[in-house]
Amino acid sequence: MEPHQNEAEISIVSNMDNIEAVLKTFWEKARFAVDLITRLRDEKHVLLARQKELEDELQEVYAEISKIEQDMKRLKSEHAYLQQSRSDDSFTIQEKEELKSRIRELIAKINSHI
Repeated sequence: MEPHQNEAEISIVSNMDNIEAVLKTFWEKARFAVDLITRLRDEKHVLLARQKELEDELQEVYAEISKIEQDMKRLKSEHAYLQQSRSDDSFTIQEKEELKSRIRELIAKINSHI
């Protein structure tokens, strides 16, 4: 009976080695998965922070555009008022230069934000 018993012991030892190998592989894969999940979470936090920065920057740009639009509306209304208030429909040279200067400033602001 000794050869049969030795074969059974060898079989048990072999099965234990297989189980240990499978468990070792499982734990290696589990550690890799944990590391990957941790890196992905960190990357997610970085991306969310960047998204917040970009959203804040976008809001600032919208505010600037709104301000520029208000300036343009104000200048248009001033221009219309000046057009209506003039009986001879002409500007003095100084008024023309001031208007040109204000228009150039607005165009420069618009171009700098585009």
